[in-house]
Amino acid sequence: MFKNRKISNYILFPKVQMRFLLVTALTSLIAIMFALYEIYASFNYLKEIGQKMNLSSDSSYFKLLNIQELMLYKNILISLIVSMLIGLFINLIITHRALGPFYRIKVFFSQYKKGSGHKIKFRQSDYMKDIEESINNSLD
Repeated sequence: MFKNRKISNYILFPKVQMRFLLVTALTSLIAIMFALYEIYASFNYLKEIGQKMNLSSDSSYFKLLNIQELMLYKNILISLIVSMLIGLFINLIITHRALGPFYRIKVFFSQYKKGSGHKIKFRQSDYMKDIEESINNSLD
């Protein structure tokens, strides 16, 4: 699938693709913020329970809560960031396949205008393969 391609080869229409990537990143960041807030709120609630039970701040209960909280923050943050990066990567691949036909159409018509008699040909992995046939049929 990647046959020695540079990442820049996957950016066919930068404005469009960057907007999609930005939306994916922002959605992921919002999800991360909600998850971290819920963890924060949950641990604060557990700490309030310990305080209502009149436990000292250096009790095993609070020590264990602090260890769990830090471990959970670290693990959740790592997993959410990895998920966001995977989402961005998948988004880049999908937008490349979706916009590839439009790029080929753009190149095709600029060559067609110069007198090229070639038919348009999409990659096997491109979406909207039916457009290729429609363009070639209408130019015959």
